[in-house]
Formats: sequence, C-alpha cells, structure tokens
Amino acid sequence: MPTQELFDYAQERYRHARRLVTDMIEFIHKDHPNFDSKNPYFQFDAIVQFILLKVALADGKFLEIEGEFIDQITDGYDILQLFDNHDDGYDWSFAGAFMTFEQVQQLVDRVEKLATDHIIAFSDLFAEIDLRDRSKNYVQQIYECIRDVASAFIMADGTASEREIEAAVNVVRDCLTEPWLAKQNKLKSIH
Repeated sequence: MPTQELFDYAQERYRHARRLVTDMIEFIHKDHPNFDSKNPYFQFDAIVQFILLKVALADGKFLEIEGEFIDQITDGYDILQLFDNHDDGYDWSFAGAFMTFEQVQQLVDRVEKLATDHIIAFSDLFAEIDLRDRSKNYVQQIYECIRDVASAFIMADGTASEREIEAAVNVVRDCLTEPWLAKQNKLKSIH
C-alpha cells in the first residue's frame, strides 16, 4: 500500500478514535456541563504521538517520514510544542531529518514523563465512563483504532521490523488498555 494510502487509512482510524473521545466527553457533559473538553483531546493526541514515537525508535532509527507522519496524524495538540523554547527548535520534521538516534532518544526521555501524566489523566477520566456505559466498550474501540494507526505507521517507511511490530503491540497496550483497565478495576472495588 503506498505511503499516502497508509496515512489516509491511519488518519481515518485516528479520527474514528477521536470521535469516540467526543462521545465520552458528551457523556461527561450530561452530569458536568462545565467540564473543560479541551484537555481530553490534548491528552489523547499526546498519547498517540508518544505511542508512534516509541514504535518509530524500536528499530533503532528515526526517519524523516516517521517524523512527518507523527506531525500530521493528530488534529490539534503537538506534544513537542511543550519543549520548543526557541533554543531547541523541536518539531517532527527536524527530528526525523536532522537529529541522531541518540538525540531523538533523549527527546523521548523528556516526552515520556509528560505522556505518562496524560495517560493517567485520560485513563482516570474515561475508565468510569466505560463502566457506566458498557454498551460501547470505548477502551476496546480506541485500542483497535490506535493499533491500526500504529500498524499503518510501521509500514510508512516501506518495511516492518519485528521490533516495530512488537513495540506497537506492547506500547499501545501499555499506554491505553492497561492503565484504563487498572482504573476500572480500582473503581469496581470501590463500588
């Protein structure tokens, strides 16, 4: 499948997942009309970018096409903007084209703490919704969408290494499914 077709498919799956986030926000608004709906979108975009960054590094290199893919896949938030203090000049194209693997790995280390905070906040917020509205199974639907995004991303450079495939499975699970289910289990034990 040509790169543009892969990207289009990934973007379609990303947007489907984002619509699921919108559905969950609307569910929250029923009980909390003043809920700030921007944060979940920021959290979701940060999680998606972090997942793709970890997958990209699994094969020991970070290519310009991978940077462009990460840059263009999300609709709103860019996690690298938090580190742009005009000295670093971080952006996805720059990272893919000019940074060494070690420099990108250092960037991942900086991004990981922030991404972890977003993962926890996102999971905490939406795990309860999944418990209250079991008809949708949001975590499974979002997991499948982001798994599909990661699968298309792996093929963007024309190859899919075993390390990238394994990283995609593990990182998507670790960033979406595991924290979400852990929060649900904690909530179940309380109720």
